[in-house]
Amino acid sequence: MVDTRGPLGESELNTFTQMALKLADALQRPTKFSLPFETVLEKAHELDEFCETNDVLASLNLIATGPTGFSGRLIDDAAKLVGLQFGAMNIYHRKNDQALGCQHLFSLANLYQPGDFDPAKLDRFRTQGLTLFMNVPCTYQPVRVFDQMVEVARVLCRRLEGRMEDNDHRALTDQGLLVIRTQIERIVAEMTGKGIVPGSATAMRLFK
Repeated sequence: MVDTRGPLGESELNTFTQMALKLADALQRPTKFSLPFETVLEKAHELDEFCETNDVLASLNLIATGPTGFSGRLIDDAAKLVGLQFGAMNIYHRKNDQALGCQHLFSLANLYQPGDFDPAKLDRFRTQGLTLFMNVPCTYQPVRVFDQMVEVARVLCRRLEGRMEDNDHRALTDQGLLVIRTQIERIVAEMTGKGIVPGSATAMRLFK
């Protein structure tokens, strides 16, 4: 009823219904729809609103404490130290080795435009900020992965001499991190209540 493009429309539902009826006639099978059209369309819009509400990226910003910012070479060394690999979109990723969930658990990008890194220019590159982020509904066991991302952020801050901030430029204390973690727990509970496991094939169709 819903995918990443939005909810099922009336014309799409009519087309699907006609195809199903033609197939039923060809197979000489009686066909009865379990729900009225109006109910199906209503449920599609409800599910789309649910997906829009819970389509969340959790992020942690790392801000340089020194005036010269983070150097490209040190970023590369520190990223590799914490198990991040340079790859898609010219940013760093923690690879997902599980069967469920998206290809990457979380990623590290330049906080400022254009957001990526040029491997050929790392020796000359500097930035005042980095961002770690994860796609909550498309990640299997997102609370556990968020805890991993926080630990990586702490290591990077120590190695690069930075501090953690939220998207409103406020220092991210343990209490602030707990707030984000609690929000992720809420999303997991709401998705599970709808029968959608984070990182499952259904979640990937709805949110990716």
